[in-house]
Amino acid sequence: MRKHAIPFFLIITALAIIAVFAYNFFEIYETTVYKKASHQAQINEYLAMEQWLNKTGHPIRVITYANSSMILSSSEKSAIIFASLFDWHPDTYSKLQLWAEDGGHLFICLDIEEIEAEKYGITGFLNKLGVRANYNGSETWENNFYANNDDFPTFSNSVSFTILKPFADYATQKTETISDASEKIKLIRIPVKKGSITLCGDPVFMKTHNLEKEKNALLGWHLTGKQDIEKKGIIFVRGTKTEPGFFGKLAERGNFFPLLISALFLIAIGFWMVIPVFGSLAEDTDAEQARQGKPMQERFLAEARFLKKYKGLGSYLEIYYLSLKQRFRRQYGEIIDDGSTFFLRLAEICDLKKEDVAEALCASGRLTNREFIKHIYTIETILERL
Repeated sequence: MRKHAIPFFLIITALAIIAVFAYNFFEIYETTVYKKASHQAQINEYLAMEQWLNKTGHPIRVITYANSSMILSSSEKSAIIFASLFDWHPDTYSKLQLWAEDGGHLFICLDIEEIEAEKYGITGFLNKLGVRANYNGSETWENNFYANNDDFPTFSNSVSFTILKPFADYATQKTETISDASEKIKLIRIPVKKGSITLCGDPVFMKTHNLEKEKNALLGWHLTGKQDIEKKGIIFVRGTKTEPGFFGKLAERGNFFPLLISALFLIAIGFWMVIPVFGSLAEDTDAEQARQGKPMQERFLAEARFLKKYKGLGSYLEIYYLSLKQRFRRQYGEIIDDGSTFFLRLAEICDLKKEDVAEALCASGRLTNREFIKHIYTIETILERL
């Protein structure tokens, strides 16, 4: 014990010195660690808004593509529609307008080009409401500067609106407009009798990464949860973002074909290495005969001797039994689970005795060479006649 005392005290002293040094010269402080967003958040840019509405009693139902009949027949009284994901027809606008006048709240997001808007008839519908959409095209540095102003909600720079006077049908209604920092009208909400029609571009103020700004959160709630007074829910017609899988991410980092060719080449070599050798190889010389493979007959004979030694010859017959049941099922379309009935059916078809068929296919116990050969001949006859 004494010979270990000095090293023990030296270790204790060293640990004490390290502890005093760490206490006086090191500090523990908190730090912020940024973690990657969940898979659900990556594929759904509106996840935070949808969860917020769901938890406050305004369930969200997401549809990837819709038409007017789906909106009119739904139990919800609020609908957010991406114009590019809606089936527009000449009678669609009048149907949606009547639905809104009856108490529905229609929110149309113009995520399309001007040519598409004219093709679908959206331009004429907006003119009827007293609104003209201005498609601004590509974004500029000035537009991005205004969009990032914290005193205003975040809007898409692709579309702005101009109010036409007078309104065609709703001149007496009080229309709400929201502009950005450049004083361009980015959102219009038109009350139509019991409901409303809201127009804007891509609703980026509802996206998860923009909801931390108070202006965006208040506007998103004003257009969704606040309008759903009866809490019947909201239909959200939007596209879904898909994350690339393993092969997609792999292809992004380079050419995929060299990897595919290499993998196929490696698989081919692997199969070539495990193929067993039977008999003499064509390139073997006389000096290499000692290394040649065993003939197939000798291999089967050695296997049979092994099975016979450990009373396992019946394993061969069990395999034939299962194979014959599958073959019989394909040939005659009959499924016979009872063994005795199956043996009788085989005996009738192959003109054999039922006892011979049963013994051949259900041999048990230790078999002699003669019995084993007899059963093999019986099975061979069944295979020929079945």
